[in-house]
Amino acid sequence: MWKVLALIVAAVAVLFGTGTAEPFLEVVLGWISGEDAVEDDASVELPSEDIEVQGSAFDHGVLLSEKHRFKQAFHVFERCTVEARCLNALGESYLTGSGVARNLTKGLELINKAAELGDPDAQYNMGILHSSLFEDNTTFVQNEALSVLYLYAASTSGHTGALMAMGYRHMEGYGVPKSCSTAALNYVEVAKQVTEVYSVGMPQAVELIRLNLPEKNDRKAAHTEVHLYMQMAEAGDTGVAAAVGKRYLLGIEGFKQNYKKALQYLKIAADQNHGGALALLG
Repeated sequence: MWKVLALIVAAVAVLFGTGTAEPFLEVVLGWISGEDAVEDDASVELPSEDIEVQGSAFDHGVLLSEKHRFKQAFHVFERCTVEARCLNALGESYLTGSGVARNLTKGLELINKAAELGDPDAQYNMGILHSSLFEDNTTFVQNEALSVLYLYAASTSGHTGALMAMGYRHMEGYGVPKSCSTAALNYVEVAKQVTEVYSVGMPQAVELIRLNLPEKNDRKAAHTEVHLYMQMAEAGDTGVAAAVGKRYLLGIEGFKQNYKKALQYLKIAADQNHGGALALLG
């Protein structure tokens, strides 16, 4: 059960995290499946100077990691160990064997140090590690109390993975008092972060994947076609109404994204129990 929870919250960290969490997810999968350490992509192993970076040394290291240039990233992180987030990134490198020989003891030591300095990603990592990853290892023993402590500390900083983990724990009563209201408070904070992303417009690529639709093509309906479809929808054709609503929702095929119109046409179809429209309206 705890390995499943660790996998879920590690995956959430990849979605909302800094970019160094991807190798960490790979080591979670590796421990579960018994696979080896993360490998560099030799095909892109070029001097780090060829990457134009605006920001800190940490940002540079993250960018190199995202390009699977782990050895270079490791050396960049070594040069900024005055920052807790660089210590955490180094710890993740040792933990996953990314750009350096895997060393669980060294990795845990660095991540723990970064967590004590207040880095939310490191606190989250410690919470996950203490909860499950070392439960079958004679050197590192599972410690639920420390897991909850670190996850709680990370959640107070707004760390998405930690908020999800604490929400799940409170919902199921794992290591903490079972409380739906407390679980909801954690989940609400994550929902706020998602709302901020969607408040500036629905990410089209995300919606195409979520709705299991093919990638956007370049076809655009002519103005006369759009007008005809709208007339058919308003006349009560539920199939056309649902199609028009979906296109306004996503802003595809000549229909400029318009949530108000999307709702209008989807409701026309949903009022006649059109399954697709009902699904889109939730």
